[in-house]
Amino acid sequence: MLNHPELLSVREMSNLTDVMLKKIDRLILIKQYGEGDYIFREGDYAECLYAVVTGKIGLEVNLNATTPCRILDVPPGRLFGLSSVVDTENRRSIMQAKALVNSKVFCWKGSDLEKLFYEDYELGFKFMSSISKILKRRMEASMVQLADGAWSPLLQTA
Repeated sequence: MLNHPELLSVREMSNLTDVMLKKIDRLILIKQYGEGDYIFREGDYAECLYAVVTGKIGLEVNLNATTPCRILDVPPGRLFGLSSVVDTENRRSIMQAKALVNSKVFCWKGSDLEKLFYEDYELGFKFMSSISKILKRRMEASMVQLADGAWSPLLQTA
C-alpha cells in the first residue's frame, strides 16, 4: 500500500510496477505553495522534481530582466522541474515555476532519484522514458507557439 495514493494520479507513473511505485513513494516530500509563490526561479539550483497534486503551476521564461512569459500551465497529475533529473551535472533550472493558485505538490530530490535509478535500472529506464516524452511534448508545444507568433509581440519588446 502507498503512503501517498495520489501518486497513482501522476500520469508518468502509470507504466511503473507496484514495487517501483513503492520505491518512488518512499522518497516523496510534500510541499504547499500559496497563490503567486515561486517554487523555483530560472538559474536556481534544480534540487527537486515536482508533481502537482492539487492546484496549478505556471512555467515561465524570462524574456528580459522585467518580462516573464508564461509558456505552460501544469495541472494536477503532471510533472515539472525536469532539470533536476535531466541536467544532473549542473542541475540549473531553465525556467521558473509559480503557483497560479494555492497548490500542493510532491517533491523528489533529484539526487535521491538518481541514486534509486542506479540501484534499479529498469525503474530508471521507465521513468526517464516518461521524462523524455514530456520534454518532446513541451518542445513541440513551444514550436507551435513560436510558429503561431504567440511570442512575437513579447519578443519585439524584449
